[in-house]
Amino acid sequence: MKNGSFMTRLFFVIIVAAVFFPGAVCAEQDKATTDTQKIIVSYFHGDIRCHACLNIERYAEEFVKATYAREITSGTIEWRAFNFDKRGNEHYLTDYNLPSPAVILSEIRNGKETRWKNLDKIWEREADKDSFVQYIKEEIQEFMKPDKTGGLPHEPAHPSK
Repeated sequence: MKNGSFMTRLFFVIIVAAVFFPGAVCAEQDKATTDTQKIIVSYFHGDIRCHACLNIERYAEEFVKATYAREITSGTIEWRAFNFDKRGNEHYLTDYNLPSPAVILSEIRNGKETRWKNLDKIWEREADKDSFVQYIKEEIQEFMKPDKTGGLPHEPAHPSK
């Protein structure tokens, strides 16, 4: 009985830590992939979401998950969505210079973001799903191309800092 009680408490502590200290859990996950590279496709939105905002998220998420299922499984590509109005997420507005909801591509190398790109034409393409998907596809493919030195092209992460 004592052993079961200990395991229940341990499980509870792990869950509480993951909920209240997600950075600690993510830091451990990042350590596991420190020698790898991955691309994160993120959609940033606020509390108030119009029809276009919902379409942008849906189109981007469907495309990324369907097209890059193998890469998602292997961990080389990730899809994420963040509410920048949620407490603790406000920094994304300045980190990525977000004037409104946006799709951001981020390169992670050795556990650190090395560069990112705002796909700023999503609003021009939202009304035409095929055009939107083609734009996202081309941007991800371009972002993943290696530069002349053999690595991915680099620009400073968070140039506003």
